[in-house]
Amino acid sequence: MRSVRSLPAMKITGARVYDPVNSINGAVKDIFTNGSRIAARDTGNGKIIDASGCVAMAGAIDVHSHLLGISQLARLTGKKGLQRYASPQKLSKEYLAQGITFFVEAGLTRDQLMETASGDEKPDIEYAALQLACIKPGRDKADKDFLTFKYVGDTAVKNFLLSLNVKTSEPPPHVHLPHLAKGEGFFTLNKFLEKLGEKKCHLSHVSHYAIENSGGKLRSAAKKAAILLNMYKNVTLDLAPIAFGQATSFTVDEELLHRITRSGGGEPVSHPESPYAAAEYAFKKNRYLDSILWITGMEFFLYIEDLSRASLSMDFPSGGGIGSYPSVIACLMDKNKRDAVLNSLDPEAVAVSSLGSLEREYTLYDVATVTRASPAYACGFKDRGHLGEGAVADMVIYDVRDDIEKMFRVPRHVIKDGEMVYPVT
Repeated sequence: MRSVRSLPAMKITGARVYDPVNSINGAVKDIFTNGSRIAARDTGNGKIIDASGCVAMAGAIDVHSHLLGISQLARLTGKKGLQRYASPQKLSKEYLAQGITFFVEAGLTRDQLMETASGDEKPDIEYAALQLACIKPGRDKADKDFLTFKYVGDTAVKNFLLSLNVKTSEPPPHVHLPHLAKGEGFFTLNKFLEKLGEKKCHLSHVSHYAIENSGGKLRSAAKKAAILLNMYKNVTLDLAPIAFGQATSFTVDEELLHRITRSGGGEPVSHPESPYAAAEYAFKKNRYLDSILWITGMEFFLYIEDLSRASLSMDFPSGGGIGSYPSVIACLMDKNKRDAVLNSLDPEAVAVSSLGSLEREYTLYDVATVTRASPAYACGFKDRGHLGEGAVADMVIYDVRDDIEKMFRVPRHVIKDGEMVYPVT
């Protein structure tokens, strides 16, 4: 991780604050920093930022990203189609410009972690890494340089279920189940949860398992999956609808990669120094499966009750680009915006969806929950995802706009470690 710098104090005045960790729901209050941390009171000698009429939240956290892995593969292979991912600094600046101030790298080997730690181009924001697990049952502690384990694929998941991982482990291991985006998805999810019992885990891109086969066609099972997961308080999860347009499937799940290639993706790109392979893919609104994936992700967010365990993550770059988050947030907050996208999708997919009948609209407090509080909780972070005393001084100031997507795409200020980093001063 990047070391936290010590900086002069700061005072942000007049903002409406949304901080679910501290149960602050739109209260107008001042925020103080003392160097790189949130302070309880004004030191009296800091820079003053007038945020009257604006919204303030802690810096957002992406709990499931492959920023380091995809940039490493791009550099190793030199493939032209991957070069937009080659710079971790550039990618992290995209995060920062939207108010995402921390990410979790969703699975690296020790060699990969060492390579990223010694590379010339380090990300401009802090991160934690998960350790890819293809290990024998019984070992339940990740290397000290990793946050926790990431179990991918059938064998690794079986090993996790057989492991001695205790019920109270913090943070919980992340799990990538087999049968992603297939008709067996909901069945696989259900059976896994039955075997899980009271053990803790974090389920990756869970909306892609909220799919079933009905009448020979894939359909959303988001309502059933949300009801099921509401019962498992020991499970946290990340999910998102896919983003239409160009993406890159990036995975160690060979079955998934071959399926994507057969469905119109590009030829897989790999390298001996990386366990991952990548394949270019374009999500299209007129493609039935892609429409179902967007619908399922959106329905899941609207059906799930306990948002404190649900994190918004695109699984960059597999589910879409870093710039996809504002449009997802806008669709969650605005039914008219959501319906406009729904009505542009494959008509057969729309016909088997319940999304158009869902009236729920997210509040700013809900958005702060799934982008700040929930990711911090899933990772066991006590000093991130909120604006309480002692927290890392990462925060975002937004102008209130009728255009919700623009509001989240173009923040007024992004403050990282107590320093104004956007706009650049």
